[in-house]
Amino acid sequence: ATANKSPTERFITRFARYYTPAVFCAAGLVALLPPLFTGEPFSTWIYRALVLLVISCPCALIISIPLGYFGGIGAASRKGILVKGGTVFDALLKVKNLVLDKTGTLTTGVFSVSQIMPAPGVDEKELLQSAAVAESDSNHPVARAVMRAAVGFSRPEGATTTEMPGKGMRAEYGGAAYLAGTARLLEESGVNFEESQAPGSLVYVAKDSRYLGCIAVEDQLKPEAATIIAALSAKGLKSAMLTGDNATTASRIAEKSGIKDYRAGLLPEDKVTIMQELGGKHTAFVGDGI
Repeated sequence: ATANKSPTERFITRFARYYTPAVFCAAGLVALLPPLFTGEPFSTWIYRALVLLVISCPCALIISIPLGYFGGIGAASRKGILVKGGTVFDALLKVKNLVLDKTGTLTTGVFSVSQIMPAPGVDEKELLQSAAVAESDSNHPVARAVMRAAVGFSRPEGATTTEMPGKGMRAEYGGAAYLAGTARLLEESGVNFEESQAPGSLVYVAKDSRYLGCIAVEDQLKPEAATIIAALSAKGLKSAMLTGDNATTASRIAEKSGIKDYRAGLLPEDKVTIMQELGGKHTAFVGDGI
């Protein structure tokens, strides 16, 4: 808060630097000059100089501005909101567009497997076990849901995993390469597969370039999401949703929450670009998607 002072705080600090010495000089002149020229007792004019100091005291002005910001930061912290400085409050006043991440922001972030769609010749157990091998070192909520669905799975010793941000996971184990992630991950890896239109976050799985199938994972819209979006709209804020999920899932969540503008199938860097296009410095992003 001290490092990120608002323009108002900085102005008051500069103002006090000149105002306070000027007031003390004026009070000194009031205490000394009139008695010398009028012959009145010094006690009368010293008293008047003290009155001048009291009524012109800058404390109320100089202290109230920072305290207002500190009070706001403190009140926000009690509600679990970390505010990095007074500049944040000033910036919020200018926000016209609100861009929201989907997972964990509009939705609960608590995932469960809703559909298991193995490829021909592959059983559900093989699909889940292979996905779990790839996802074994990931902390993403979708990966955790897949791990829970793979009943009896234990992390393979000696497996090496690599995370592809926004796309998924790759693992090397037992001389085989496992992939679990988005359709884009499989496309870039040269795996032939058919993209699914099932609702939810879709995890495509492959082993040694052989497509094993797809797992659909879903979470639920937060109960208060639609009410909050409506309240923000009433205040004149335009809301948009950016998500890495497919268009089917994005459409369903956007409709339930009352958001008109949404974009699907995005990587984190895509979200940054679109956010800048939507309004730049007058846009706020809510969530951890970037």
